[in-house]
Amino acid sequence: MGKRKIKRSVELRHNKRVKEEDAKLNPNIFSRANNGDVDDVEDVDVEQGYFEEEAESRNNKKSNQWDEEEQDYELKPRVLGKHYGDTEEGLIEGLPIRKADGSIHRNLIKEERKRTGNEKEEDEDEDSDNDKDNENDRERETKEKDDIFDEELDASYKGLTPYQRFVKTQEDIATLAEDLMENPEENIMNLARLRKMTTSKNENTVKLAMLSLVPVFKSIAPGYRIRQLSDTEKREKVSRDIAKLRFFEDNLVKYYKKYLDLLLRKSRIFSTSPKASDFDISLARLASNAACELATSLRFFNFREDLITILVRRVVKIPSGEEDFKTFRKCVNALEELLKDDFSAGDISFDIMIQMV
Repeated sequence: MGKRKIKRSVELRHNKRVKEEDAKLNPNIFSRANNGDVDDVEDVDVEQGYFEEEAESRNNKKSNQWDEEEQDYELKPRVLGKHYGDTEEGLIEGLPIRKADGSIHRNLIKEERKRTGNEKEEDEDEDSDNDKDNENDRERETKEKDDIFDEELDASYKGLTPYQRFVKTQEDIATLAEDLMENPEENIMNLARLRKMTTSKNENTVKLAMLSLVPVFKSIAPGYRIRQLSDTEKREKVSRDIAKLRFFEDNLVKYYKKYLDLLLRKSRIFSTSPKASDFDISLARLASNAACELATSLRFFNFREDLITILVRRVVKIPSGEEDFKTFRKCVNALEELLKDDFSAGDISFDIMIQMV
């Protein structure tokens, strides 16, 4: 009897030890349930149900979103282009057409895109800009025709023979140039008269006027760049001396620019240019020589880039004759002088390199 009790107690202790070991090796929900932790089991079930519902809702949302995208895609009209064998782009699919023989054919309709308000405004702006450009061109042509110098129609040359007219033209050009160099501020408007003479139909008058303006500008132009006045500065009240100086500088820059524009136009002609007359070729050489003198003397004055453009244009062109070679050599010497004297600053060299690239 005593042996049975001892054996029974040993079995109970063994079973208890096994359960404890199992509890240590398997700390999961089943062990907690066996130990009486029912609340933990319920919490885990709730969490598991929540995650399942969340996953299901996400799947439903994805399917709904996919259905909506498919529906939007299906509702859009088909745009048919060259990839589908059509000859034109911008076609949409219309309702099919059943013909008399019972066959069904596709109905392609060209889509008419409505222009937005911004596009309409841009088109209107472009039209207005084109109209303004055309008006400006017509006004410029009209002004150029009005500014042409004609000795026969000029009051001071009426009744003179061609030779007398030529002599008087020489005297007038010399007088205008001398007055300018003696007192530039008082006679600055002589530039307008000399510039107008460069538009004459008489070849000698054109050459004399162009040549006379070179020493004039070299004499009266300063060795610095004249700054353009702002609108506010122009409206300011200043003294008489300052107003006189501003008037002189404004007209000097104005007619100097017009003279450079003339040199740019005339110097484009070369001996090899088609339909170029001997006078045009001679005038082109004269314009290039004038640009050489102004470039070396007025290197720090306004519009230096225009003069460099004339010189570089001549240098990159192979001379075709002795006279062209003389002009070519003069332009090369002018550029060499500019580069040598600009070793410390570098701004003139930079302008030359830009034109040559």
